[in-house]
Amino acid sequence: MKISVKQTFIYLSLGLAAVGCGESQGPSSQGSAISHADASTEEGAGNGGTSAADSGKDGASGQTSNQTLSDSQILAVLGALNAAEIEQNSYAALNTITPDVLYLAKVLVEAHTEAVLSLGEVASDQHIQPRQSDISQKLRASSRKTVEQLKAAHILEFDTLYVQSQIKIHSQAIEILDEEVLPAVRNPALRTEAENTRASVEAHLNLARDVAAELDLDVDAGVPLDAGL
Repeated sequence: MKISVKQTFIYLSLGLAAVGCGESQGPSSQGSAISHADASTEEGAGNGGTSAADSGKDGASGQTSNQTLSDSQILAVLGALNAAEIEQNSYAALNTITPDVLYLAKVLVEAHTEAVLSLGEVASDQHIQPRQSDISQKLRASSRKTVEQLKAAHILEFDTLYVQSQIKIHSQAIEILDEEVLPAVRNPALRTEAENTRASVEAHLNLARDVAAELDLDVDAGVPLDAGL
């Protein structure tokens, strides 16, 4: 059965903190728990989809695994990357007082929101449903931790911590895309989406570095940040 773009958007965006709704919590406040749904349904058949025969590939995957991601898992990884960026940058946009940092956050929110919609269209057209892997789960967990660190940051450290996190996370995203996603993707439309994501992530990484340089932020020796996978 074909899934709708709306259903896929819900799959890919589930787990986002409501950072863009209601009152903003300041950087020093404590956030509420962020719930995540594990979309563990399998892909539909055809159009490069992966059947139940690929279930042996659904175990632990990532940098320490020799297992190859299925297209369903790649869809979930791309969704998790976009969801993480929307989550983190929405919070930053509500809490920074620096125009250049606000610009960075807004650009990233807009770009990754558009990417979620585009990814949803591909998933709907190609009959692919997201399936979680270690990589997508770690991306979501890492994003939650990053937002909690931003919430706990002193106002004078906030911009440095935020920009530092974006440089580190985008660098890691490029590594995931180059080493895990692009070598494994089968469906042509999903490959195009992954390649577009790769180009966008690199552009965002360069933008974050430009903002850091413009504001003379010491992001390399900045506040310790656990944004890794």
